[in-house]
Formats: sequence, C-alpha cells, structure tokens
Amino acid sequence: IGSFGSNESIQRHKENYKNAVLRFKSQREKVTQMEQELQKISGARKYFAEQKASLENEIQETRTLKAQMEQNEQEMLEELQKLAQQSKLEEQILKDYQQKLAGLRHEQFLQDKNQIDIKNQIQNLRQQIMDLENKRRFRDIILEIIHRPSMLSDTIQKHYKALAMAERCLQDGIVKVEQLQRKLEQQTRECDAQEDVISSLEDQRNMLLEKRKICLDQADQLHRQIEEFSKKIIEDHDSYVLLLKEVSEQCGDQAMTVLDEKFFRLYDSDEEKESTAAQVANPW
Repeated sequence: IGSFGSNESIQRHKENYKNAVLRFKSQREKVTQMEQELQKISGARKYFAEQKASLENEIQETRTLKAQMEQNEQEMLEELQKLAQQSKLEEQILKDYQQKLAGLRHEQFLQDKNQIDIKNQIQNLRQQIMDLENKRRFRDIILEIIHRPSMLSDTIQKHYKALAMAERCLQDGIVKVEQLQRKLEQQTRECDAQEDVISSLEDQRNMLLEKRKICLDQADQLHRQIEEFSKKIIEDHDSYVLLLKEVSEQCGDQAMTVLDEKFFRLYDSDEEKESTAAQVANPW
C-alpha cells in the first residue's frame, strides 16, 4: 500500500492503467474486426460451396443430356447410311424398270411401223386385185370354173391369198399392240410407284438430316454450357481464395492460427467438436 503513497507512484499506475485500457480496446477492436472477417469468409465459403455443388450438378445433368444427344446423332447417322444403301438399291430397281419400259416402247414403235407396212401392203394388194379383176374376160372365168385357170386367174388367186394372209397379220398385230399397250401401262405404273418409293426415302433422308443438324447444334450448345459452368466454378473459387488471402494479410501477425481452407472447413462444420476446435483455436 505504501508504494501507492507517493504522487509519482500513483501517476505511474494511472498511466499503466490507461495504457492497459487502450491496449484492451485496441485488441477488442481487432478481435471484433477478425470476427467480422471470419463471418464474411465463412459466408463466402458457404456460398461458393453451394454454388459449386449446384454448378457441378448442372454440369453432370448437362453432360448426361449431351451424351444422349450424341447417341441420338450417332443413331441418326447410322439410319442415314441405311437409307443411302436402300436408296441405291431402289434407284437400281427403277433403272431396271426404266430400261424395260424403254424396251417395250421400242417394241411398240416397231410393231406400229409393222402395222403401217401391213396396211400399206393390204392397200396395194387390193388395188392390184382390182386392176387384175378388171382385166379378166369371160374366157378366164370359164377356165376357172372347169378348174383350168388362166395365168391371170392364177395370179389373182395368189393375190387374194396374200391379201388374206396380210389381213391375218394385221389382226395379229392389233392383238400384239393391245398386249404391248397393257404391258406399257403396267410398266409405267411400276416406274411411277418406284419413283414414289425413292421420293419417300429422300423425304426421310431430308428429315433425318434436319433432325441431325438440330441435334448437333444442341450438343454444341450443351458443350458451351458445360464450359461456362466450369468457368464459373473457377471464377467463384478464385474470388473466394482472393478474399481468404486478403483477410489473412490484414490479420498479419495477429493471427496465431493459419486462416486456410482446413481452418474454415472446421469453422463451418456442422459437427460440434470440429466447430468448437476452430473456435478455440484463437485465430486472433
């Protein structure tokens, strides 16, 4: 008690007390500031963790969808290859049909020409018979009756036989022309039907090409989304690491505990023991 008796001693104790109060206030401000910074980092870390989990989930879902798109595109490509092979076969069938049709048309052309020749032949024979009949006399008729035909009568008979044969050929030709016409109509229908088959395959091909293009575009878009999500994760992580670095530098020598990822993982832990361990680690 005596030591506090002198004014000098009392003054010295007052100064020590004032300095202690100032140090306490200063330390309390630093502790308060560090608590605020810790809460700030803790909030940023939680936000980053939630964002990262959400973005990684988006990436996984997008990758699954992209894989499905790529599978669909591959199936379409295989279908296009099958259509190309089928179209090639159908086009060969059409070519064969068209060749057969061309053959029938040529045959029809020849038959029509033959019919014209026969008609001309009939017309000539009739004219010749008419001319020969006009030359016959009564004597030629009598000789013919007694089966001793004259040369003129014999010639006329030969012309009649030739005329009859030509007329039969003409009738046979008419039947052939009708048959050819039916074959031409049938072959034309087959060609038209085959062209419809090829046209249908071409329509299917065009539709598949359009669907495949859309599928490829969607796959590219999904790929860009994955890149954007990955980039966002990196950006968020860099922002979080930068904030952690800034706070650690601000704390400087005051931090007795390293404010790293391990510390904040314990600090933010839902486990009471881990969280308590970080709290009592005395980072200030």
